[in-house]
Amino acid sequence: MKTENVRTKPTKYREMDAAACDRRFQRGRLLLTGLAIVLVLLNGAIFLTHLEELSIGLYILIMLLIVLAFWVTLTLRAAGLYQILYTDCDPVKFLQILELQKKRLKRKSYRNIHHLLCAIAWAYLEDWDAVYRELSQFQASQVKNRNLKYSHLNLLGDYCLVKDQKEDFDACRRQLLALSEGRKAGEKKLAAQILLIWDRRIACMKQDRKREREILEQLLAGQKKYLIQETAWTFRLAQLDLLDGKEKDAEGRLRFAARYGNTMAVRAWAEELLSRQNQPAPCVQEYKQEKTGEMNDGNDTE
Repeated sequence: MKTENVRTKPTKYREMDAAACDRRFQRGRLLLTGLAIVLVLLNGAIFLTHLEELSIGLYILIMLLIVLAFWVTLTLRAAGLYQILYTDCDPVKFLQILELQKKRLKRKSYRNIHHLLCAIAWAYLEDWDAVYRELSQFQASQVKNRNLKYSHLNLLGDYCLVKDQKEDFDACRRQLLALSEGRKAGEKKLAAQILLIWDRRIACMKQDRKREREILEQLLAGQKKYLIQETAWTFRLAQLDLLDGKEKDAEGRLRFAARYGNTMAVRAWAEELLSRQNQPAPCVQEYKQEKTGEMNDGNDTE
């Protein structure tokens, strides 16, 4: 069931609460800062005591290497926190950590990105009103990282589809195409995947199960990094299996979503559907809709 190369091993933060995760990250950041300061001072002291032997160029090079190593290590530690969302599949804890960190954010650019990160987490909890609340405070024009611009459009387009806002969705599609126009292959590939994700939701709304299944299988085949995304798409495939009468296939996928879903909305849905599988059906059509979780034409899931 698991896509090859997708990490399923829990992170070191899995058994910690949000406050403990935040403390561990801050403690590591302070230690790194202290170490960098010591190395800078030591480098300066060595240079001052060996002025005749060492060149200013070597001194500057060592300083730059110290600063570079500091930022790379700090970035990797921050990426470790993001794995609470992407690998531990825990949007609830991730949001709690973001709330703790919010109090320490001084720079406007950091606060801006903070809103986008919150929106991403809320999407996995299927709270689209909260997603829009955060997106409305995110200023895409203020960020230089183009991946963040794509993430913003991805979520905004999804929101428009969920809320059936066709004109706004069409505007999102145009913005996405304009953003990727004339760019390198990597950006074009990312834009193509976002379009595919949107097409999946459109197929879901139209109840075109064959097309939606094809898209989901294509998305999963190209999914190599994020367990949380694989879990969401696998759950949706399980729903399609149930609608098509493939209950054995559905059971395996539902168990996958229940095992790895953690605090995602789909975990609770998967567990509920698994519990219903052995229940007798009082009414075929009503039971089929209830059993698959498709009471709202399939547009209530990721």
